[in-house]
Amino acid sequence: MASRRSSARVNFRASDSGAEVENPTPLLLLPDSTTNSDGGQVQSLSSELYFDVVLSKTHLSDGYRMGLPNNISSKLPLFEVPAVLNYRGKSWDIMYKGRSKIRKWFDCGGWKIFADDNCLNIGDACIFELMEYSNQKIVFKVQILRGNIPSKNHFGMRPDEPIVID
Repeated sequence: MASRRSSARVNFRASDSGAEVENPTPLLLLPDSTTNSDGGQVQSLSSELYFDVVLSKTHLSDGYRMGLPNNISSKLPLFEVPAVLNYRGKSWDIMYKGRSKIRKWFDCGGWKIFADDNCLNIGDACIFELMEYSNQKIVFKVQILRGNIPSKNHFGMRPDEPIVID
């Protein structure tokens, strides 16, 4: 496979005061860490009862499976309970399936609707913060962090092109 070299080069020059950059290229400034790539604000968590997941094919195709980890599911009932996923002022009704002591999950149909309505993709991350839970209702506040990487940055370089330092 032929190797491609980036047109971005950085030359260093040794001096008594240390290494100096001869042709500095301005660095790409990343978005403010409180701004999500889809324009929404990333919010601080208000409790320690949350879980996060980077979405994979399992979460977004065929069975649309979204299991809940032990740190959350151990607090929840061992039976089916109506649940609500809140994201950006909208709500999705979903069923929490807690019938098994080993495995607890969101119902596939409700999770699929949430995923489709919010255009979730493999590589996106979701943070589910448990806001309310009882034997009658469970409420999660959801934050979505998009995992898409732009095909080119504003210098015209792609993320798979190496930066060569001579």
